[in-house]
Amino acid sequence: MIFNNLKPVTVKYIIDNSPNVPKGFFKNIEMYPNFNKTKCPAVISTNKRLYYVELSFDLEIEFGIDKEGKEYYKYDFSSPTVPSTPQIHQHISSSTQVIYRDNICHLQFIAPYAFVTDNKDIEVMTIPVDIETKNCKYVPGAFKPYNWIRNLNSAWMLEDISKPGIVKFKKNKPYLIYLFNKPVNLSYTEITDKIAKYYDESHSIVNYSHNLNTLMKHIFKRRPKKLL
Repeated sequence: MIFNNLKPVTVKYIIDNSPNVPKGFFKNIEMYPNFNKTKCPAVISTNKRLYYVELSFDLEIEFGIDKEGKEYYKYDFSSPTVPSTPQIHQHISSSTQVIYRDNICHLQFIAPYAFVTDNKDIEVMTIPVDIETKNCKYVPGAFKPYNWIRNLNSAWMLEDISKPGIVKFKKNKPYLIYLFNKPVNLSYTEITDKIAKYYDESHSIVNYSHNLNTLMKHIFKRRPKKLL
């Protein structure tokens, strides 16, 4: 098969708004516009495979290694519609993580979106976004969400660890772009009791163990036959 002309499958996304951020503060995931009018089969095969999400405010994050050899970050944001309240600063701080290990330093800006599907073959990948940066490169990530309800973050790695990196997110511009290996009908869903119970099996598990393959084997056996 030269072109991907498979029928779309159902994928839902949830918004994990903890700790106590109104869900309405987060924008919906949108489908990238299709250009089927071109009638080009290569163009048509991308339909319903590319999705994106925008940030609600301008945000600049600097990250790197300080003089003591410790990872750090600092940020600045501006928006006439987003007040500088303790709540918004808590949200930005809880969404920002810098990891320095094995001479590699990377920033993760944590997104609240996670995918749920009953299709075992669906894979989702994040791809580079067109935003202004300095001394860092985007780090793509991919996985199959059937067995693991988890978010995919906006991740950036320092090119020269002796210098800081800067990422400038812009309001109403994509900060995450998702690419699916198959066409999907993507829509929002509330976190049902069934989804919540399985989500609790692995939520934030990377903060507790690096031996995921062994742990996930046990978690997979607890998955209901249907989540949607």
